[in-house]
Amino acid sequence: MVKRLAQEKTGLGSRDSGLGTKAAILFLLSLVSLPLFARDYPPGVSSPKPIVIPNPAIQTLPNGLQVVVVERHTLPLLTVRLVIRSGAECDPPTLPGTAMLVNGLLNEGTERRTSRQIAEAIDSVGGVIENDVDWDSSYISLSVLNDRSEWPLIWSAKW
Repeated sequence: MVKRLAQEKTGLGSRDSGLGTKAAILFLLSLVSLPLFARDYPPGVSSPKPIVIPNPAIQTLPNGLQVVVVERHTLPLLTVRLVIRSGAECDPPTLPGTAMLVNGLLNEGTERRTSRQIAEAIDSVGGVIENDVDWDSSYISLSVLNDRSEWPLIWSAKW
């Protein structure tokens, strides 16, 4: 009686134990046979898609500022980027890092707005501002969604 109760609790000795063993063996055999059905060669490569690079519209303003517009209607995004052809290479020999220091101050506030006011205004329209210095140029960039396309030009004039 005790042996039968132990077999019922553990499931040992019942008729279904043979099914579990058979399933486990079939599973192991399927894992072993997988490499037999694997490919010996890589899949075919599709033909390359053509690259379409839009032509930029370039205009020079009376003050000498060159404006370059590149339209890409596949993205609902407007990015305004001001690039200055002066980067780390223009640092004085005795003051390395000057360009990086000055560029880092660009979004730290102005006479009219604090850095927090600038950040909150940009965040309120879902925008992103970034700035950096390369060896030969410095830039500040502002991106917003298309439905706020007038915002960067109007707001930056108030900085």
